Amino acid sequence: EMEKKQGDAMAIISTASDNDLVVAKGEVLIGDQKHFYMEPCFAYAIPDEEQGLKLILTTQWPNGKNQVLSSVLGVGYNMVNIVTKRLGGAFGGKCQMPAMYGSLVGLASKKYGVPVRLFLDRNTDMRLVAGRAQMFGNYEVAAEKSGKIRALKFDNILTCGSAVGLGWFCNMTVPNALSSAYFLPDIVATSKLCFSDQPPQNVCRGPGDIQAAVYMESIIDHVAYATGVPAHEVRRMNMIEQDEKAIEAAKLTELDGYTAKKMWDEMEVKWDFKARKEEVDAFNAKNALRKKGICMVPMRYSVNIWKRSALVNLYPDGSVLVTHGAIDMGQGINIKVAQVVAHALGQLTGEPLDIDDIKFAATQSHVTPAATFTGGSTGSEGACEASRRACEILVQRMQPILKDLERKANESKMKEKEDNAATAADPIAPITFKQIAAAADGANMHMSATGHWADAGEDKATYNCWGVACSEVELDALTGEVVILRSDLAYDAAKSLNPAIDIGQAEGCFAMGIGMMLQEEVLLDSTSGELISNGTWEYKPTLAINIPRVLNIELLKNNKAGRVLSSKASGEPPLCMTTSVLFAVKAAIAAARADAGNTDFFIVSTPLTVTKRLALLEPVRKHPKLTKPLAA
Repeated sequence: EMEKKQGDAMAIISTASDNDLVVAKGEVLIGDQKHFYMEPCFAYAIPDEEQGLKLILTTQWPNGKNQVLSSVLGVGYNMVNIVTKRLGGAFGGKCQMPAMYGSLVGLASKKYGVPVRLFLDRNTDMRLVAGRAQMFGNYEVAAEKSGKIRALKFDNILTCGSAVGLGWFCNMTVPNALSSAYFLPDIVATSKLCFSDQPPQNVCRGPGDIQAAVYMESIIDHVAYATGVPAHEVRRMNMIEQDEKAIEAAKLTELDGYTAKKMWDEMEVKWDFKARKEEVDAFNAKNALRKKGICMVPMRYSVNIWKRSALVNLYPDGSVLVTHGAIDMGQGINIKVAQVVAHALGQLTGEPLDIDDIKFAATQSHVTPAATFTGGSTGSEGACEASRRACEILVQRMQPILKDLERKANESKMKEKEDNAATAADPIAPITFKQIAAAADGANMHMSATGHWADAGEDKATYNCWGVACSEVELDALTGEVVILRSDLAYDAAKSLNPAIDIGQAEGCFAMGIGMMLQEEVLLDSTSGELISNGTWEYKPTLAINIPRVLNIELLKNNKAGRVLSSKASGEPPLCMTTSVLFAVKAAIAAARADAGNTDFFIVSTPLTVTKRLALLEPVRKHPKLTKPLAA
């Protein structure tokens, strides 16, 4: 059991009636989700000399699989080389389970002395890899009649499958992530693991954080209903304020660079939220069976940069080969590392290297034996910093080479002047990086360097990411169909290493979150427990038709909080902003129910599929006095 406790929430809740506080209780079910990456899992074992093995494996954690395979084969770690060039997506699904596929082909290859390959089809992959953990939470919250939350008691149960697996990570995350960007002075939050007859659950993009975001926004929504204060105002008044005392009380650090309230205030005006909310209300008043909803939410996402190593090789022609301990999964990690390497080595001459001169070798456990898994959105930062440190070493080594070349160039120019050469008046040509590299090789300089980013001591880098999102939807109260008309996201990526990549990450992340919120339902056979939704016919990931018709993503500019080159993670945090879609849909459903005379409070579970939406809309279809026109 994991617990987060601050203040004395139970004392406040138990005496709520004496202190004129409103108490609300509720339960929320959050369904699981499949990773549904583009490329299913793959393993290819090739026998090596001296009973060794080379294993090409689609995994986020080559070094972890190196240890597992070594144990399975009964050989030392140095006898198994796990090689991973790139993955066709992963989202956490290729962190642990590839150990099983790798072991199968590794044993067969060792026994028969031949290469062995295994490639899973989509249906088998979905059955074996499991997915996001299903959770069930219940809460009791005490708030002032103004909507200000005073205390929260929260208990969560997490199904981890038939083994703990990585369920411990989600279990740890939920209580810590629950408060989001809100200030909860008194809180006690717990989370427990329970077992089921399903495969061990894997981590899935934003593990624990996205569930915590759904829980917290459900609580906010309930407080709004219980107090009669609009949900938007309840969210605003409970956010951490943008001042030093509030930031200190929330125990945030300078590294966090808190900006959520600032973004909220700015985006509320920029996105014209007040006028759009009035337009939504006017639309709903005129239309009986089509309803709109709009919701704006803040977001907090905590990350930690794990240890990472890099090897940078310099060649006599000035080209560079980088091998780092992170995996390219489509998140643009090599582009960011190439930018950092080009900049770091370019410090020698004052001009960055040409990106085309920098190439990347596959990640392999024989080269970076200390690397951990790539996940949590911080693989790019760790790999960039490790590579930068390696480049610093190379630059230091080449400084004397550069000075020697400059000395020779000056001497040559002096000789031209003494000889009255035609080129004597010409300026000395700048020395290029390629010239320095060639000279360094000629001077027998060591042309390789390693760098390492550690996850302990002075290099510890834990910080929070911040964002704000607003979504507007339209609901058909007869069919349950939802169209996301517009979503706006403002995200603080600090000083983005590559804005184009970070915006692309936010787009993809938001789309995946929409699937979790509205449609990606995992179906099991009630008798056997077998997975039914094991392919695209039964399982419905987000498609082009499901994404917002208008999607605007903005990165907060010129903010320098963060650690590695003042940057912040971008691959997972925007997932938590998809709660804006979920609660916009809930607002539309509430408007339809209210028209039918039903204003009872209701809680939504995820995914809020068409079937679940129709169940909530049952009062609308049954109401005999529904006489308003279909459209204005």
